[in-house]
Amino acid sequence: MKVINISENHKIWPQVQKLFPDVMKWRADKTDKGDYHFICAVDSGARINAAMAMDIGPMAIGPLKNNRIAFIEGLAFRVGHDTKSGPTLIKNTLRYLKAKGCKHVRGQIGYNQKGALQVMQKLGFATVPIDNPGERCKTNQYLVVKSL
Repeated sequence: MKVINISENHKIWPQVQKLFPDVMKWRADKTDKGDYHFICAVDSGARINAAMAMDIGPMAIGPLKNNRIAFIEGLAFRVGHDTKSGPTLIKNTLRYLKAKGCKHVRGQIGYNQKGALQVMQKLGFATVPIDNPGERCKTNQYLVVKSL
């Protein structure tokens, strides 16, 4: 298994596009100023076992507004993937983000992504359910945050 940064000219770019259709829409929007990065754990057959899509940039407001922060826009694990792929992907991604000058990583992980949530907790991410009991609109997501 290899962990690599994927760009448009890479041969597995079509696989990445299928994994993250929403991110691809945002990326195609000319008004979106996102700096998108795609890190993938691939097997010897160039199939993606695990992948993460991130947007790197400053916070718009608040105490961290001057820090570079990575926003996890998407996280995908292939069903039946090698159980080392997820942790390896995330560890390599954290090193990559630190080298890019990021101070924090944050994102949202769905309640149904139990495996991803467990991996992130083991790697030191703080996790908090986003939904409040009285809200009518549920996100069904956890906020995940880690300092680098």
